[in-house]
This record gives sequence, C-alpha cells and structure tokens, in this order.
Amino acid sequence: CSLPDLIIQDTAEYAEWSHETYGLDPDRVRLVPTGADDRVFQPVESRGRQDGVFRVLYYGTFIPNHGVRYIIEAARILKDQVDIEFEMIGEGPEKAEVLALAQEAGLEQVNFVGWVDKEDLPRRVGEADLCLGAFGTTPQSIMTVQNKIYEGLALRKCVLTGDAPTVRNALAHGEQVWLCERANAESLAEAILTLKRDPALRRRLAENGYGVYQKRFTVAALGKLFKAHLTELVAGS
Repeated sequence: CSLPDLIIQDTAEYAEWSHETYGLDPDRVRLVPTGADDRVFQPVESRGRQDGVFRVLYYGTFIPNHGVRYIIEAARILKDQVDIEFEMIGEGPEKAEVLALAQEAGLEQVNFVGWVDKEDLPRRVGEADLCLGAFGTTPQSIMTVQNKIYEGLALRKCVLTGDAPTVRNALAHGEQVWLCERANAESLAEAILTLKRDPALRRRLAENGYGVYQKRFTVAALGKLFKAHLTELVAGS
C-alpha cells in the first residue's frame, strides 16, 4: 500500500486506521463507498406470504465480522414469538458453531440454508420482512459498512444492523436504516420486535433507504466518484 499514488478505501475510519497502523499518507487516500451492484440487486416484486410469519433474513459468510452468534441468541430470546422465523443463508467458518447453538437451544424457528445462486438471492431477500446486517465488534466490522447493508437498500428492504460511526456517517438511524447495539443479543431482539410491530416504519425505512441508495451507492454513482478521483490524480501528475 505504500507504492500507489492513489489508494481507494471505503470509509474515513479505514483510512485513519491505515494511517495510524501503517503510516500511509492520508493525502493519497480517496473514499469510494462499497455500495451494491444494481445490475444484480434490484427490487423484486414479492408475491408475499399469507401465513402470518415475520421473516428475518441473514445471508453471508458466517465470519466474526457479522456476529452471527448474536442473531442466534436473539432468536433464543424470541423463541416464544412463534410467528417470527429466521432464515440463515450461506456458509462460512462459524456456521457449524452457530448451528450447534441453535440445535442446543431447540430453535425450530431458525432455518439454515446453504449457498444460494446470486441470481436467485434477490428473490429470497424479497420474501423477507427484515434484512440483517452485521453485529460483530471486530475492527474490520466497525470500520466498514458491509455490502449486505447496501444490497438490502438496493432491494428496497428494511435493514437492521449494528451501530457504528461508519454506518451513521453513511445512513441515518430511523430514516434509512435501523440500528441496535453491537454484540448485544437483547438489543437485537428488541429491535426485531420494534420493527415487526410497526409495518409503516419498515416501509418508510425501505423507501428512504432505497432512495439514498439510488442517489449515492449505485454502480453509476460510485463510478462517477471513482472517475473524479482518477481525473484529479491524472491532472496532478
């Protein structure tokens, strides 16, 4: 990272960490958010389900950044809420551990699914009532805004994720996304119940989140920002 004339990072917190950890020159760093690929992640008109079940969806790689065990613990707290169902899509290093936790707690309302084709993922997300982001406290998790958050916005879904300055710098709590404490299953469970009980709030978050995504986090918007950084670099060389 000491070699390039230009370094692209996704958040100011990551840039500051790179400077403090490796002494990278901040003047060579420019920011481009992760965003989401709107050629794949577009709102899907879901037929909806009439079974009265509130579906909470996680998809990802089951890594410490995501804090998946807190999702399972929140499901345990909400075990008596028989109309709440959790769907866990993906594979990864912590899946066996959290699968065992769910089995030990007898969480029949938690369903584990393997990898889903990228083309089919938007449909699966579209059938959910609530999309989960990341709840871990690793440095990387706190310093970035995970792609699944932007993808949920791109799909016009209500997104719940762990609080962090990086997220608040990109999105407004209660307006475009809903935040809860990280590494705190009770806070996560409470947030799930709050959103379950307020369909109007979920719709508002989904619409507002989709609106800010279209303005700032599409491929075209990020490409325009990237181009500006490259143009600045060439002009100054």
